[in-house]
Amino acid sequence: MTPRVLLVAWDYPHVEHATGAPVARRVHQVAQGFAIHGWAVDVIIRDHYASGSAPGVARRLAERHADSILTIHAVAGPDGKPTERPRALRLLSTAWHAITVGDRTGRWGRAATGYLRTGAVPRPDLVIGFYTPRGPLVTAEWAHRHWDVPWMADLQDEWSQGSGPALRPLVRHWMRRSLRSARRVVQVSPEWAEMDRAALRRDVHVLRHAVPLADFRADPRARPAGVGKVLTLLYAGSLNVREQDPRPLLEAMRVVRAASGVGPSTVRLEIASSESAFAGWRKEAERVGVADQLHWLGWLDERRLTSAMHDADALVFVPLSTPERPGVPSKLFAYLGTGTPILLAGPDSGGLTSLFAEWQARKVLCAEAGQIREALERLFRGDSSMCLTLSACGTRPLDARELGQRYVSWAAELVRPRSFDIVPVGTPATVR
Repeated sequence: MTPRVLLVAWDYPHVEHATGAPVARRVHQVAQGFAIHGWAVDVIIRDHYASGSAPGVARRLAERHADSILTIHAVAGPDGKPTERPRALRLLSTAWHAITVGDRTGRWGRAATGYLRTGAVPRPDLVIGFYTPRGPLVTAEWAHRHWDVPWMADLQDEWSQGSGPALRPLVRHWMRRSLRSARRVVQVSPEWAEMDRAALRRDVHVLRHAVPLADFRADPRARPAGVGKVLTLLYAGSLNVREQDPRPLLEAMRVVRAASGVGPSTVRLEIASSESAFAGWRKEAERVGVADQLHWLGWLDERRLTSAMHDADALVFVPLSTPERPGVPSKLFAYLGTGTPILLAGPDSGGLTSLFAEWQARKVLCAEAGQIREALERLFRGDSSMCLTLSACGTRPLDARELGQRYVSWAAELVRPRSFDIVPVGTPATVR
């Protein structure tokens, strides 16, 4: 009998989605891992482009992996945005959702459970819910109770993500109650895992994000800039100026331009993002006086973004810079797979420190404008020694195959007593 797993998430790649590409990538890697090892896989996601559909209506798509079918169920439902109503009622509504379904995305979770009640998905042997947001946890926990099967939670943010101080006690209570029945809780960050253990009062395992296999490159390319060449930097994705500080990078760009005498485009920062995210960069750049050195590429699909990353002289990574956010944004792992040098530009809350130790990599964090200026000047000479590169890591980061294999190994432990044969897997690589 073929074992079956149900994955519940907000997004999935290769299906049109509005947000959460790094989160979707991890879901895809886990799904592929199960399919490759002979499991039947169902993935439930939110259909971001079915706003006019009744909650619970679903589109079904399929991927084939060897002899296994991976079925994706894109289920329509609420998007989690607060409704327009008087402030007092909105606050009460938010508090109600915090205590009952974690947050407003739990309303989609209820639509997804309604879809499961129809029998559209066969009974799984294991369920995995991916957070953020919390809506998928609602569905995964319900499926565990409905079918009496074990479930796991994969957390890609700390337990309190998205909740203000007033609501955190309610959210903590909901998370603690909902995750109590999970056989395993997995966190992508050791710093966040430590916070989760204290808040949830339970064991939390750590499994970092994986570097995408398709983009692996053995060595970075040396690109001597030459006299008068424009040094092209690329930043992809959103920017939260409350948690990330882009000013050291922008100030370093201003100083390098003033010292070079070459012209206003000595350093060119390309932004691949939504228009609103670029507006945030432009606002900060105008304050520093380097707005003319920014270029907006728009929101690029995966193919065009990968091409832009390979063409850039360096990729810009702005760390989290608030004490309550010591983790590492998932963007870094996607960057690493390109082989392009990564400029770690800005102060860090501590997440990169543990990452350097894990990977046995040089501590190349450029927290201040002066350090970033020196890194830029070296890049002009084709020297990426002040940047992070995959080839400079003494211990190779986890790859997508190993991440999927680790999940299949855990799953085999949880469902072994059942009456079917589990496809054997090799010993998973150790993740420190």
